[in-house]
Amino acid sequence: MSDPGIIRAPSIARGSDAAGGTPNGEAAAAATNVATRDGANVAPSFGATMRRLATIALWTIRVTGPLLVTLGILFWTGRALTLLPLHMSLGLIFVIALILLGAIAARVRSHRMQAALAVALALTIPIVGIAQTRLFPGSWHWVVRVVHLLIGIGGMIVAARLARAIHGSARKRGTVCG
Repeated sequence: MSDPGIIRAPSIARGSDAAGGTPNGEAAAAATNVATRDGANVAPSFGATMRRLATIALWTIRVTGPLLVTLGILFWTGRALTLLPLHMSLGLIFVIALILLGAIAARVRSHRMQAALAVALALTIPIVGIAQTRLFPGSWHWVVRVVHLLIGIGGMIVAARLARAIHGSARKRGTVCG
């Protein structure tokens, strides 16, 4: 007799589990489930996984976004130009996180237009960023810089709204995320 307070994870033994009752395939399937205090196995919900991914993507955007703006302002003032590769790498991470949020929102059918906008912004940001040295050279170059900045800030705003919508739609369906 086992103590009900102990969480027992299923064992994956060759041919059968440690209790000797289930074949190997069932033991492997049970290993992907989460053991609860009463011994029952519960599969993690798809919605909880989507919410976790959305949270990670949002926090990635919350961290990289302000860093990118700060680096951009330093570049405008002629400082820290050696950090341009860092700016581009962080920008790639930002864009991937924004695309991920857009894909999750489209998958959970939450604000599909904003999801499409997020993906469009994510694709536009690097195009404008890379091409900005060749666009409007001379005294009008500041216009391209401002456009690049506004698209990035727009991406941050859309990301926050999408994450809120993803988390809200999961709560409406009763999905629990720990």
